[in-house]
Amino acid sequence: MDKVKALRRTRRITMAKLILSMLIGKMGYERAEILRKSGLFHKFGDNVYFHPYKIPTEPMGISIGNNVVICADVEFITHDVIHRMLNNNSRYSWGGYKFEYLMDTIDIGNDVFIGAHSVIRYGVKIGNNCVIAAGSVVTKDVPENSVVGGNPIKIIGTTDKLVERKINKASLYPQYEDGDKFAYYDKLWKIKGV
Repeated sequence: MDKVKALRRTRRITMAKLILSMLIGKMGYERAEILRKSGLFHKFGDNVYFHPYKIPTEPMGISIGNNVVICADVEFITHDVIHRMLNNNSRYSWGGYKFEYLMDTIDIGNDVFIGAHSVIRYGVKIGNNCVIAAGSVVTKDVPENSVVGGNPIKIIGTTDKLVERKINKASLYPQYEDGDKFAYYDKLWKIKGV
């Protein structure tokens, strides 16, 4: 029980640090460093950008590789609590079967981008060099070099094709220079004739 108490204490301290970092304007790389130092995750790689404001409930079941970008409001679901309803439902209590608490791991490879508002469910492995489109629900493994999207996910391309499209599209847009987003959007509106 001491290990559980220590984990809860570490979670509370880490959450307080994350909230403080948000209040003083720290971005995803600083938040990732707080999480890496906390030791809460099974593995937390280098050069990780972690934008969500909350810590998954069971981070010890999550492994994050190197050069991973996790955008805003990504949810990690490491367990299933439907057993609580099923075990108290007379319709499913035949034969004295008892449904168990189900937990599994989430394994994220290297060079992965997870778009905003995605949900990553337990028992999945995301291979190296993958892109998860925003709003996706990842319920099955993602093969290496894949671009996936949807609910549930399906393969919609390869990272090589995505990079090719990004390079071609970049020539249509003005170069963004850090610091002045207003000037950049002014250029975009002028290009579009608005």
